[in-house]
Amino acid sequence: ATNFWLESKIDSARADLVDARVALGRLSGRVEPEVGATCAEAEGQLLEAEGHADSGVVLLRRALSLTEEDSNAMRTLTLTYNLAEVLRQGGRTREAVPYVRRVLAGLDAAGYGDTEKVPNAVSLLWFSLVELGEFVALDSSLQALIREYEAAHGAGRVPTAIAFFYGYGKLRLGELDSADLWIGRAARDTTQHQGTLVDYLPAALSQLRLDQGRVAQARDVVARLPADRRGQRASAAMLRARLRRLEGESAGASALLERELSVLLSDGQPALTWFAMPLATAGEWR
Repeated sequence: ATNFWLESKIDSARADLVDARVALGRLSGRVEPEVGATCAEAEGQLLEAEGHADSGVVLLRRALSLTEEDSNAMRTLTLTYNLAEVLRQGGRTREAVPYVRRVLAGLDAAGYGDTEKVPNAVSLLWFSLVELGEFVALDSSLQALIREYEAAHGAGRVPTAIAFFYGYGKLRLGELDSADLWIGRAARDTTQHQGTLVDYLPAALSQLRLDQGRVAQARDVVARLPADRRGQRASAAMLRARLRRLEGESAGASALLERELSVLLSDGQPALTWFAMPLATAGEWR
C-alpha cells in the first residue's frame, strides 16, 4: 500500500488495506509494534492521498511512536521521513523541516552518509525550504553538507542531486556564477537521481540563462521545458514569457503568462506554491 501511495495508485492502495484490515482482525492477542506501525503508516498515507492529511499525520505519529518503542533505528528514520512528507503534502511544510533534519542526522550517525538515502532526504529538505522561501537556510544547510562530502572525496565530488539543489539555491539568491558552476556539474552527470533532474533541471537552466541574458542558450533550453504537471506548466509559461520579453515582445510576454495562469487558477484544483513566482512575475509586469 505504501508503494502504491508513492506511485499515486490510490485505488490499489485502498484495496490492499481492505485485505490488511481483514488479516489484522484475525490476529489473536497483542499486535506486535512493527505490525501496528506498518498498518498505521499505510492508513495515514491513504488518508493524506484522499485529502485528509491532518488525520493521516495523527496515524503516522502513532506509527512512529510504535517503531520507537520497538527500537528499530532504520525503520524509525523511514517513518520519520514519511511523516515529514505527509506534513508537507498537507500544507504543514514548516512542521516537516525538523523531521527531515532529524532524518539526515540519523543517517549520518548510522553510517549511511555515502548512500543514496542522503540525497533522497535532502530532496525533501530542498522541496520544503524552497516552498517556504527559506533560501538562506537552504544554502547554509547544503553548504555544510557539501563541505563534508568534499572533505571525504575531494573538491566538487558530491552527489549529483545535491549539486543541483545547491546550485538552484544559489540561483534563487542571485549568485549566478556559483549557480552556473553547481547546476553545470549536475547537468553533466545524468546518471543519478533521474526523477529530480528530469523534472527540475530544465527549468533551473532556463532561469539561469535568462538571468545571465544569454538569449540563444535560453531559447534552446526553454524549448525543452517539461509541462506535464500543473507546477511545471506554470513555470514553463513564466520562462517562455521571460524569453519573449527578453526578445523585445513585452506585451506578448504578459499575455502569454496571464493566459496560462488564468487556466491553471480556474481548473478547480488547489493552488500550488510553484505558482508563486509566475504570479509575482505577472503582477510585476502588469
